[in-house]
Amino acid sequence: MELDRRYNAAAPNWRRMLEDHGFPAAYRQLARHAPESRAQRMIDVGAGSGELSKAYIEECQRPIEHVLLDRSEGMLEQARAAFPLAMTVQEDLAVYEPEHPFDITLCAHVIEHCPEPTEALAHLARITAPGGTLLLAVSRPHICQVLIWLKWQHRWFSASDVERMGRMAGLNLKTMVPFDHGVPARVSQGYVFVKPSK
Repeated sequence: MELDRRYNAAAPNWRRMLEDHGFPAAYRQLARHAPESRAQRMIDVGAGSGELSKAYIEECQRPIEHVLLDRSEGMLEQARAAFPLAMTVQEDLAVYEPEHPFDITLCAHVIEHCPEPTEALAHLARITAPGGTLLLAVSRPHICQVLIWLKWQHRWFSASDVERMGRMAGLNLKTMVPFDHGVPARVSQGYVFVKPSK
């Protein structure tokens, strides 16, 4: 698939690109809004080089079980280098079915690439345990998106769209996190969703 080829090609320089554009700082900002918990199991969906995982661990805690999920083998190689003890899974979110749900689900800029973003968010909700948290970063409307789209063919969503999709998935929006600076301040927004306890 063309998108997979592009991500594999970009993987060796992905971490540096994120740093140059200010994404690690944005991810740390998002992680600081996570509710306090005793997360035993964590998954990073569309993990890339693992920057959102790194942010969560630095700002919150290190989970007992850590899964990195990505379709791109090149990206997983980068994530493995950062987290050699984590479990890596090369698979599409749409077909991923874990044996047990996760206490904390991380997902940055994935639903924008999914054919059915509402279903993708519903799947993220399904793999999150009752009482668990979903930290989500999503592309938002901005004129810069047109230039980014030329390479990545992604979508972008208003805050009300993301909140609506989360509600349809059975999630409660705890807070929205507008990013403070750099490229993320223009093109992305963070969300903290909580899955109700049964």
